[in-house]
Amino acid sequence: MNNPRHDGLVMGLAIRGSLLVYVAGAALAFITQVILARLLGAESYGTYYYALSWFLVVSLVGQFGFDQTLLRFIPVYAQEHDWPHARGVWKAAARFAAVNGVLLGALMILIALLVGDAIDDSKRLTFIVAALCLPLRGLIYVRQAILRSFMFTVRSLLPDAIVAPLALIMLALVFHFGLGWSSAPWIMVAMLLAMLLAFSLGAYWQRILVPDIVRQASPAYELRQWLRVAFLMLIINGAHILLSNVDLLVLGFYSDSADVGVYGVAARISAIVTFALIATYPVFAPLIAKDHAAGRQEQLQRSITHGMRLVTSSAVLLTVVLVVWGPEILSIFGDEFVRGHDILLVLIVGQLVNALCGPVALLLAYGGHEPVVAKVLSLVVVLSVVAHLVVIPSFGMLGAAYVTTTSVVVWNLVLYAMTRRRLGIDPSGWIPVSR
Repeated sequence: MNNPRHDGLVMGLAIRGSLLVYVAGAALAFITQVILARLLGAESYGTYYYALSWFLVVSLVGQFGFDQTLLRFIPVYAQEHDWPHARGVWKAAARFAAVNGVLLGALMILIALLVGDAIDDSKRLTFIVAALCLPLRGLIYVRQAILRSFMFTVRSLLPDAIVAPLALIMLALVFHFGLGWSSAPWIMVAMLLAMLLAFSLGAYWQRILVPDIVRQASPAYELRQWLRVAFLMLIINGAHILLSNVDLLVLGFYSDSADVGVYGVAARISAIVTFALIATYPVFAPLIAKDHAAGRQEQLQRSITHGMRLVTSSAVLLTVVLVVWGPEILSIFGDEFVRGHDILLVLIVGQLVNALCGPVALLLAYGGHEPVVAKVLSLVVVLSVVAHLVVIPSFGMLGAAYVTTTSVVVWNLVLYAMTRRRLGIDPSGWIPVSR
């Protein structure tokens, strides 16, 4: 029997722990990017960041949305004590992630080898190493989702938010100062090794924390239902990643690596505004799935309202900090990155709206409205790609920033209105819904 008070206590502790890890992880990510930018310079950093952007896009296809499908179904199966289906969706997700990662990695390597003189040797090697990371990345996402489904939120985050960046920093410094290896391909090698270390730790925690009753259950499968949801989650997650990276991907075709590096730093810094919102996702995802399945809308609204108070206050505070001290923060990466200040200011607007609207896509997707989220985000992606292709050749980095911010504002406001209408929940936590 559900105990709302106990669930609220667990949620509160999970959110605090998640926020703590995300704060530390955001600080480490910032330090990591500063160190890499300093070691590589704008041009080589741009090569690394461009390959990383493609890696993130391709890795989503490799997952096929199964990491989100785990979060959608395992909490419900656990609530119903349906361990065979919980084990089944777990095994199916791991197999899909591994096979798809290998196939897409091979395809990415083949393309890098076939493009010939279209890219230089440094970019080609960087892309090849990034391709080798794909199977591992998919399995990492599956492992994270399993731990989150059983509310081991902090341990699901620690390997990738803390261990991986620390390992990447140490390896990058050893490569640069100890071995004289200071180039984008070697930094990507360091990332591969850091991911391997993080995966090993996460896999160990998964083995000792997931209940034996799940691990030992004979798997039962509902592949048709899982594949349907996984496909919709793939579209949703793919749209999110494309919307976050399409500016860089298109910019890379029309501008040099230095511009890509400057824009990438500005984009990374602007994303700090939403770190508290992102920190709530690992906690909210399984809660939304469980509460929606059980019809506990009022309890879900209380959870959202509680979490969004911290999200809103932190987003506003961070926006003020970035607006006032933007040039100084950019200069930490190097003097050549200060010219990204105007880009940073434009991107901040979209990130602030994103934070204030709350977990709109998460609520709709895990509340049984995956198709509408997929349709809205897919349409926005298409319009965004067209707009970037039209605007970037004439207006460069600043044009890319304006298109990106407009896209972020549009999809957030549309999904915000749909969340209130379809679920009767205010995702911002501040404006009551009339019932």
